[in-house]
Amino acid sequence: MLSAAPKPFLSVDEAGELLHRHPATIRRWVRNGQLPGVRIGGRSLYIPMAGLLAMHYLPTAPGAGVSTNGNVKYTVYSDI
Repeated sequence: MLSAAPKPFLSVDEAGELLHRHPATIRRWVRNGQLPGVRIGGRSLYIPMAGLLAMHYLPTAPGAGVSTNGNVKYTVYSDI
């Protein structure tokens, strides 16, 4: 059986869910240049998965990205 290939782009909602952030925060990060974003079809904003990985925004394990006080902790990957 073939496994699904990873998605090259995430919607703003998907990226927000993955990063435990509100979609408005994801849009603000794109607007401020903190996160890459691509407009497809003129209006829809998508976040490249490669951009998330390159910027080290993804936590290493479930729950590892959020501390007990609500701050986000990011891990730098050395083997990407």
